Amino acid sequence: MNLNRLRRNRQQGSALLIVMLIMALMGIVGFAALEAVTRDQRVAGYQKRKKVAFYAAEAGVSAALHALRVNEDPTFDPGTVGDVTAFPLGLPSYSMDTTSGASSSDLGPGPFPGMNMNLGQNNKPKFLMRYWEVHVKGQAHGGSLARIEFASGTLEANP
Repeated sequence: MNLNRLRRNRQQGSALLIVMLIMALMGIVGFAALEAVTRDQRVAGYQKRKKVAFYAAEAGVSAALHALRVNEDPTFDPGTVGDVTAFPLGLPSYSMDTTSGASSSDLGPGPFPGMNMNLGQNNKPKFLMRYWEVHVKGQAHGGSLARIEFASGTLEANP
């Protein structure tokens, strides 16, 4: 009889110890999951700001192409995109990118594709393309930058 009572007394604390170990293990797993979710949210925020900066740079490309079409020069004034309700922390902006030197450069005239056989005076092509290299940057709130470099041209009559 005494032997059974001694065995029961030794086993009473083991259930509490097992439950405490399982609870500690669940807490560690919970904290690891919380850290992973926090990190994923941070990365998603960085990606969103980078995408907004890229879209702002695309708006700058559109402004440069418009200036090239109207003024035959791709330079334009800096601008912003969107409205304050969509971007309460600051509007995305675009501008000419001067970090790598000139923001735009005239690459000179070249033949217009498909017009090489249409000869005008003095056996020269009737039309030429004046090619431009343009550097544009977009910036979003938080300092995210996107840079776009492109080449375009304007059609000119060959004198």
